[in-house]
Amino acid sequence: MASEEFAEELEVAETETESTERKASISYTVKRKLSAIEKYDEYGGNLSRAARDSGVPRSNLQRWVKKRTNSRRYTRSVNFLSERGADIRKDGIAVHGEFIKAQAKKLFKEVYPDEDVENFKASNGWLQKFTVRHDSTFRCVTSQR
Repeated sequence: MASEEFAEELEVAETETESTERKASISYTVKRKLSAIEKYDEYGGNLSRAARDSGVPRSNLQRWVKKRTNSRRYTRSVNFLSERGADIRKDGIAVHGEFIKAQAKKLFKEVYPDEDVENFKASNGWLQKFTVRHDSTFRCVTSQR
């Protein structure tokens, strides 16, 4: 009797475990993602058809396309910001971190008009990473020649 109750409890426990297990996530290579995005472009923006022909979930393809669009806008803006700082320095004007951060916030509003500007802090950490990415430095003027 006790062994039968234990067997029933074990079956219930196994059933609960099976239903609560997480689905294994699938990683896609960059090549496969780009191939799916190319199909999306080839089919004139037909998301369902491109996803089906690429063998990827529609939601994944939708996310990849959105990231591509945002990434392009962001890259153009950041390059503009970097070039603008370089142009100002060529004119002999010192460019400081607060200027770069203020310009970045202004560009954020232009690139992402639907987003709240509070979502982008332009923190000191962001500024440090920006200067590393664009091989920029901030130096103090110590003497003039």
